[in-house]
Amino acid sequence: MLQYQIVDFGRRGGTPAGNALIKKLISLGMTRSFLSADSEPSIPRLDFVRGGFIDPGKFVDLRAGSKTFLNEFKRTLAEARKSGDKSGAIVAVFGTGYPTDPETGASVPTGFTGIENIHMNQGAKNLINREPYYRENSPNQDGGIIFLLPTGAKGFFVKFHTQTTNTRDDGHPAETGIKEIDKTSPAVRKAIMPKSRPRSMAARRVAVHTVSAPGAAVTSATAKSNPPARQNQQGYMFADIDPADASGKFIPDDDGNTYNTPYVQVRSKGQTRGPVPTPRIYPRLDLATVVGANPPGYLRSSGGKSLAFDVIGDSGATTEKTLDEFEVKATS
Repeated sequence: MLQYQIVDFGRRGGTPAGNALIKKLISLGMTRSFLSADSEPSIPRLDFVRGGFIDPGKFVDLRAGSKTFLNEFKRTLAEARKSGDKSGAIVAVFGTGYPTDPETGASVPTGFTGIENIHMNQGAKNLINREPYYRENSPNQDGGIIFLLPTGAKGFFVKFHTQTTNTRDDGHPAETGIKEIDKTSPAVRKAIMPKSRPRSMAARRVAVHTVSAPGAAVTSATAKSNPPARQNQQGYMFADIDPADASGKFIPDDDGNTYNTPYVQVRSKGQTRGPVPTPRIYPRLDLATVVGANPPGYLRSSGGKSLAFDVIGDSGATTEKTLDEFEVKATS
């Protein structure tokens, strides 16, 4: 469902923020082509939440069958057409550039062929079975249409019902829509939310508490400088066991400086992939490996089929069977 808000700025722009917005648009005047806010810093931007020219709490539902919004838009558009260029009527459209030709689907030399997203472009939630519009959330990029007429300025602004005007500074929702979660105080949220982690382990390890390589510099006045690491009598460098110590105390080396080595820094950033494992070929059991190529009792038929068997026992009569009979019994 859509929601809308019609703001009658009048001749003075209504609020101080609205007055400043209208003055900027009037001073900008009619332009020969679309202007990009990134290339023209002087162009005003719309922000429904922080702009101050609109009341975020006054959006109303555009219910099915209602023509209030449409009729007012048509009336204002007709007034702008009747005024014409002589009276200085201007229509300011805010949105994002449509980058492709709608007929061919190809990019155009002018950069974009029109304007889309003429609505609120923040406060979208990550909803199931919906388009991921939350990825487009950002402040100061909302869309709308403002008519600058001799009788005053009037703005038409719309948003989707699923978008919230309670947003953070980055344009993302400051609420979940679940009342049990949203009523949780900021202090409690801060206490239970996990702390953000550094990008890499290497970036976190800045203190020098290390067994250093010979000639390594100490970068902190309060850092501990240990002697260069060297092999002990057992040939190891990761542990220091003093054989002369009667207590046999184990003194581990402090190898914190290994985090600052290029090798560890690269891997801690997750930018290095390990080697591709060699495909595993499992061994297969072959009868010849157990009893040899020509064991006793190894029979072969004229058709090339063979069967190896042992008869174990010292009593009872032995019934002779053909090879084919054994084969049928063994495979059935």
